[in-house]
Amino acid sequence: MSSERYEAEGIQLLVCDTDDEARVLAAAVALAGRGEEAELAELARRAWSAAAGLRTIALNGAQADGEAVARAVASALRPSDELLTVITGRNAGRDVGALAASAAVGARGHVVGEDVEVAVHAGGQEHPDVLIAIE
Repeated sequence: MSSERYEAEGIQLLVCDTDDEARVLAAAVALAGRGEEAELAELARRAWSAAAGLRTIALNGAQADGEAVARAVASALRPSDELLTVITGRNAGRDVGALAASAAVGARGHVVGEDVEVAVHAGGQEHPDVLIAIE
């Protein structure tokens, strides 16, 4: 991750060097609304920390089938996980997001008081067909 400051124009630019869309999204959410009050170095640390804290799973082809995605979600979730993000690509089936969300709820169904938030985004990326991010 690198950062530059353009003080003459009052513009701050933070460039996130990540390996997938899920990490970019996590970094952007971590910085939302914080640009005015924080130094750029602190913003860079916050963005890096958010992106580094993700576990991601990229699935393609038969592995990106709705039921295969559901199995991957159910086996990957840990009791401490709070957020499951599913980013569907161009070739993802229409039921992938719903099956992943159901799998997340099903995996937690036996743990009283444990909730996981699920966000499904139609990313439209060419690859992977399905990108799962867990934090």
